[in-house]
Amino acid sequence: MSVTARGLSLAATLLAVFVLPWVIPALASLALALWVPLAPLSTGLLFDALYYAPHAARIPWGTVLGLSVTILAYLVRGRLAAGIIA
Repeated sequence: MSVTARGLSLAATLLAVFVLPWVIPALASLALALWVPLAPLSTGLLFDALYYAPHAARIPWGTVLGLSVTILAYLVRGRLAAGIIA
């Protein structure tokens, strides 16, 4: 995937947070995580910045889940780069 395609995909995913239901940006950031590992974290941060209500939940789940998927994406990319998973 080229740099331009990655940038456009990330921009589309972040714009989808504003106009689409939460499932679609979440799935798009999961799919994009192999090429842009910070995409799930940025999507989760944006989602929590827009929709987090402190009285509804004490934990910002978008950020927590985005961070866990980002860590998982970095681990998978490290394995793929080393050639362990082919």
